[in-house]
Amino acid sequence: MGQTESRGAGWGQAPPVVAAKAVKLDLDLERGKMGKLIGPGGKTIQGIQQRVLGVQLRTPNKDETGNGDYKFVPVTIIGRSDEAFKAAFLVNDVSPVCLAVLTAQMKPADTPLLLSSERIVNLQKEVNVDTLRLPKKHDKLPKVVIEGFLEDVVKAYTLMSGEFERAAQEAHHERESSKLKALSQARMGGEGEADG
Repeated sequence: MGQTESRGAGWGQAPPVVAAKAVKLDLDLERGKMGKLIGPGGKTIQGIQQRVLGVQLRTPNKDETGNGDYKFVPVTIIGRSDEAFKAAFLVNDVSPVCLAVLTAQMKPADTPLLLSSERIVNLQKEVNVDTLRLPKKHDKLPKVVIEGFLEDVVKAYTLMSGEFERAAQEAHHERESSKLKALSQARMGGEGEADG
């Protein structure tokens, strides 16, 4: 299920995201690369946090890494998607990310709109991610989970966000058109009664 190597460091710039929503991004790094990410006296990780102020960036302490029992250790980034992706690519530039797992909470009312888009439902065919979990219609706390290479996770989320925004705009336009049509029909019907 999980990827074991990163493709291409040098991703310091995240692609634009249509809907910058709050996300949680867990990045798995090789245990041996954590020291490079932290840097001497914590300077490297602090530099990343200073460059991307809008995120929480959490690295595990020694007790949480299993004292050498695990090959990979998690780094967690929480914030708006655009800022979280920027921070993730900065982390990746220093210490290649082996696996990225994005979790995005949704409003329950948005679930039907998300699931009505065939492109979103079939996104895994379009973007090579290991896991794509969409919410169920009746989830009380709906969320989207995307797992895979960092750049693929970002691409999938960006496409999903854009498609969701497009579908939301279409739904809004349809509602407004229906209101205008109903108003127009009411006015026309009212004018006809006044003439007769």
